[in-house]
Amino acid sequence: METLQSRYVSEEPVTDSRTGELRWFQTFKVPLVSSIDGSRQVLGVSTDITDHKRAEERIKQNLEVTVALYEAGQILGATLDIEEVETRLLRIVQRATDLTTAVISMQDTDGELRILRSVGLQNLWPRARYAPEAEVARRMALEEGEYRLFRLQPPDLGGEDLAGLCLPIRAHNRTNGVLEVYGPGSLAASEVVSIIASLATQAASALENARLYRQLVERERQLQELVETLLAAQEKERRRVAYEVHDGLAQMVASAHQHLQAFAHFRMP
Repeated sequence: METLQSRYVSEEPVTDSRTGELRWFQTFKVPLVSSIDGSRQVLGVSTDITDHKRAEERIKQNLEVTVALYEAGQILGATLDIEEVETRLLRIVQRATDLTTAVISMQDTDGELRILRSVGLQNLWPRARYAPEAEVARRMALEEGEYRLFRLQPPDLGGEDLAGLCLPIRAHNRTNGVLEVYGPGSLAASEVVSIIASLATQAASALENARLYRQLVERERQLQELVETLLAAQEKERRRVAYEVHDGLAQMVASAHQHLQAFAHFRMP
């Protein structure tokens, strides 16, 4: 209206006043000037590109997921540090999905699950992880080795339900821990579950390799300590033998030599 220049808008979000749905339009706007009184108007021609926009977003999300899965294989296989594997896994899971919270728990020697790493715990309402649904899902994932979906109702009636997912962390046909995630309802979609399950499988292998490497390092340390102890014992024994030779056998030989000299002197004519 001001410049009398045509304008092309490639993406224009519009909220449907009837349904509240957000839709996207591609619009071409042309100024019109009356030849009679010079009044100005605008002619707009719009094309609904909502489906195209959503498809584009799905492609972009799928690309991000593919890149995240590729990076997971590269990154998780490039380190043997357990803490780094856990931290990187949670970052990748958070990046590839819309989850708000992720927790890695592993079994200790008593068979109890202990939290090793977490992101976004502050996003959960208090004691959400200790709701009966979450407790059952963790136990079933740990005991049966299969993922478990559940939903949690917020303590306040105005909040949205929270979707939860517990996946077993398995290595060598044995479940060692649980990957636990929380997020919106879309978290329960089969493709999202498949993504997180794939990441959990890669993480299980990386964690097992890191655990074996840590055991190897610990055994090498113990072996080194054993070798040092053995060398110290050998040195102590060598000194003891040297002391006994010097203070025992040497004195005995000297005494015998003196007796032989005295005997020889006594027997000489």
